[in-house]
Amino acid sequence: MSAFSFLYFINQTLLIPHYIGKKLFILIFDYYFIRGFVFAIFLLGICSIQKKMDIKLNVIN
Repeated sequence: MSAFSFLYFINQTLLIPHYIGKKLFILIFDYYFIRGFVFAIFLLGICSIQKKMDIKLNVIN
């Protein structure tokens, strides 16, 4: 019985940090993924605006 409870204790102590780590990883990943996604859209927007500006400048010249 004591061996079983010892194994159970080890299992629980290993499981809890793993669970918290997994949650933390998911939170951090989501945060950086969303930020990266917004930043990528922002950069794409700037690039497309610059291309439009270049086209307008070429038309003017």
